[in-house]
Amino acid sequence: MPWFRWGASLVVLLVLALIILAPARLLLSVLPEQPLQLSGLSGTLWQGRASQASLRLAPGVLQLGEVEWRLKPLSLLTLSPSLDVSSRWGNQHLSSKVKLYSDQHVRLRDLDASIPASLAQHLAPLAIDGNLSLQFDELEIEDGAPRVATGRVVWRDASWRSPQGLQPLGTFALQLQTPEAGQLQGEIITVSGPLQASGQLGLKGRSYQVNALLSSERALDPQLERSLELFAQPTPEGYQIQLEADF
Repeated sequence: MPWFRWGASLVVLLVLALIILAPARLLLSVLPEQPLQLSGLSGTLWQGRASQASLRLAPGVLQLGEVEWRLKPLSLLTLSPSLDVSSRWGNQHLSSKVKLYSDQHVRLRDLDASIPASLAQHLAPLAIDGNLSLQFDELEIEDGAPRVATGRVVWRDASWRSPQGLQPLGTFALQLQTPEAGQLQGEIITVSGPLQASGQLGLKGRSYQVNALLSSERALDPQLERSLELFAQPTPEGYQIQLEADF
């Protein structure tokens, strides 16, 4: 019957319109409650914006600022939403292809980000400053710990906050790779600056090991030396760091 076909077509078009125009706030029912927090949502479920966002990581809470996303509709059929995400907050930025398997399991591809180095203070008792630049082909995080990582972290304009002001340290890089899932290996490299750092970092699950040597051709700030002595052993070559801990 013609009227039935027209009615069915109208219903289908209405359902498609409702799906296409689904408001952005529905993303809160798709995404896990933790570790991502969103507010000030606008746009649609498939392409929207949050005026403020934050991400809870093992070292602490990372403020993302304004976030924009594109959600791939077919990924919802597998219950693993895939999004193209970008964010900006002052000089801090992030862009990545994100796949969410659960509230404790996320995979990022083509990650390009810049975050404050002060987040690392949760892992070492140093009043540090500067920016951490992250470039990863792949970074997979499960239960709050990296499971797969291929890329590097660069600590740019590294400095230590002393009572006399910022003390420049240099620029350093950590090249990461994954010989097997859940086990990361990293090489510490000095790019430039007065402080020389070299060594290795290993991470398995939530346990990490650091074996590195810090040295300088000139005398270090006395208070910086005292801070280093909290977790490094003075040697004729400099300061030897040998750490094994969980985070």
